[in-house]
Amino acid sequence: MPRTIGMIHPVPGSMRAMEAAFAALWPEAVRSSVFDESLYRERGTLDAPNAECYRRTLALMQYCESVGADAILVTGSFFTPCVDPGRPFMG
Repeated sequence: MPRTIGMIHPVPGSMRAMEAAFAALWPEAVRSSVFDESLYRERGTLDAPNAECYRRTLALMQYCESVGADAILVTGSFFTPCVDPGRPFMG
């Protein structure tokens, strides 16, 4: 049974790169991409993530889960500080 991978992308280039990588390396995986450039732009103006960055990243993660993602890939290490605190809220 194919796995569904939810992917959260902050920039268009990351979405294209990940689609190409999955097509080449794991073509049977079902991919569901979410693109939110505004979060990347906002995070870039801050020294550290604020509460809104955490809230919006969690909302994107929960959206991926709600559409059936078996796993979630956040492209860009820039968001790691926002992803880790949201993990306990995932099903």
